[in-house]
Amino acid sequence: MSSTGHLVALPSSVAHFSGALILTSRARRPSGWLLCLGLLWPMQSAAAQAAPQPADSDSVAAGPRFHQKAIRPWHAAVALGGIAAISLLDQPIHHASQQRNDSKDDAAGIFRHFGQPEVYVTVGLGTIATGLIAGNNRITMAGVRISSAVLLAGGTTVIIKRIVGRWRPYQTDHAWQFSPFDKDYDAFPSGHTSVAFALATSASDEIHRTWATIPLYIIATGTGLSRLNDDKHWFSDVVAGAALGFTSAKFVNGRWRVFGLSAPHFLLVHGGAGFSMSLPMPVLR
Repeated sequence: MSSTGHLVALPSSVAHFSGALILTSRARRPSGWLLCLGLLWPMQSAAAQAAPQPADSDSVAAGPRFHQKAIRPWHAAVALGGIAAISLLDQPIHHASQQRNDSKDDAAGIFRHFGQPEVYVTVGLGTIATGLIAGNNRITMAGVRISSAVLLAGGTTVIIKRIVGRWRPYQTDHAWQFSPFDKDYDAFPSGHTSVAFALATSASDEIHRTWATIPLYIIATGTGLSRLNDDKHWFSDVVAGAALGFTSAKFVNGRWRVFGLSAPHFLLVHGGAGFSMSLPMPVLR
């Protein structure tokens, strides 16, 4: 069996070029459905955003099926300002959270798992596997989006932690103590919380049912509170983690466009795998 590559120009708006590299298998019989991550970073036109998607499309997320909310730099500035204001409550909330007992510790021990690999890896890969086994493209791609949201939230969290270098509560009595770029100090933001909210938000958007949304966010909130109880984070670390996880999921799901950047598009290609990308092109006037 061998494979060939084809470069295909895809329809796009006037100011953009879209291309896809499609790999197909040469075999005597069809190779079946293959899963691929088609990364499409479009600078989308209004027409592309409004394009209807067939219910049985092979590309589960071939384009936005809803109006995207544009997140601009001033939104981020307001969010950061709010987190800075919230940090004024860090020490009194920390003091209150350390009034611990066995019941609180037991509850924290349960909720903590929602921000750890045994849960988010199992949910993401389990959903993908379920879709592949059942031959259900929508379930498969839901798992891909959930896993991608968690990965984005976790990766971004690690980068910010390294840059900020905030001391954890058990390392200092002062909430505003920082050692930037020191790997020993990584309180801000809370990684457990960012991953938990990415998982909860992504799963909630996929299921889109109140009976699922409420418990998912309760569990994610419990995960954040467990980090306060365990003396691992300040309150503002948890709030920042929740905001980061929520934003990561909304971005990956295509509901939010951040600083003009749209999420990757995940595609299922019949008989092969493809990489699709849209690039902004200069317009000659």
